[in-house]
Amino acid sequence: CVYSLLCISEVPGEIIHRRMSKKILTGQNTSSNNILDGFHSDTFILSGEILELNTKDTFVKGEYGYNAFGDRLDNDNRLVNMGKRKRAVIDIGFMTGRNEEIKALDEGVAIVGNSFDFTVVDLENSSKEYCVGDKIDFYVDYGILSYAMMSSEIKKIYIK
Repeated sequence: CVYSLLCISEVPGEIIHRRMSKKILTGQNTSSNNILDGFHSDTFILSGEILELNTKDTFVKGEYGYNAFGDRLDNDNRLVNMGKRKRAVIDIGFMTGRNEEIKALDEGVAIVGNSFDFTVVDLENSSKEYCVGDKIDFYVDYGILSYAMMSSEIKKIYIK
């Protein structure tokens, strides 16, 4: 069911329009944030190109600062102190939208951090051998999809 009120037939009479774009485009139910039956979460895919690929030491020396949006960085959302890990820098960042919520189609790829125009991903658990120039594909939520569709800097490829 699209909205829980619709499921239990308790929609107030004053409501005559429903915001359906998030459900139609991403398959996400706004009320419960799950994927609706019969809908698809992979209708739109955001691809980022690998610009740099190295094995990096993940031991944190010193303290984190703030990102471009004033968010304090910390260890909670990063893969740290795990020894040497294969890391890549890809060409998507906050300019594409707040991309903390994107998820790689390759389950072995984890987002480590991002800046205004780049995202760092950990590839250590991926079974694929990535190279500079390869693309990494991501599922997107409605917010990222909105940014991407409005951006003239992002190439759109339509597949029927």
